[in-house]
Amino acid sequence: MKIDNPENRIAIANLICDLRLKDYPINIYKRLINTLLWSVTTDSYNGKVDDIKYKKLYWTEKAIKKRNKNIKDKVDINKGLRHEHLIPKNLIRNSIESLKQPTPELILEVINNYEFAAIVTKEEDDKINKIGLRQKIPKGYTLENATEDLVLSRYIEAGIKLYEVQFIENEVRSINEKLIFKNKKHIIRPDKG
Repeated sequence: MKIDNPENRIAIANLICDLRLKDYPINIYKRLINTLLWSVTTDSYNGKVDDIKYKKLYWTEKAIKKRNKNIKDKVDINKGLRHEHLIPKNLIRNSIESLKQPTPELILEVINNYEFAAIVTKEEDDKINKIGLRQKIPKGYTLENATEDLVLSRYIEAGIKLYEVQFIENEVRSINEKLIFKNKKHIIRPDKG
């Protein structure tokens, strides 16, 4: 998976490390960490909130079509779309909390291994939730082994395919052949057929 927004990731890893070393009440700590993890995939390093929320590298086919139809219909271009974390933030937070001696470098490694987002339709987001994967990954996967199929495991389980995209003005276009899953244990590969 390609890492976007590297400067923001580094800054957030440093902030999370600082928070880990303080003695905040757990509810405040968790809220701050969740907000920072959200910011990894939504806020640009230039300080703009939600600046890159819908400028993600990975989109579903239905989300691409929805965005481009919204442009054509002259409605809110993100209507009906969702910014969805590939690995639930609560699991990433737990992974960070499990670090015995956290450093900015170790926290950045966790962020870079697991903190990715995709743009999906509301219906696709609902599908992930309905199969019980809103806050967890499928059985058989653990965060101890960072692989592409782990990061994509909820999508593999839901049968939702992702495309790597580029933006031409606000329009979204696939730049790679569709990413496919040959089976539930297979790393994604470009479709040659």
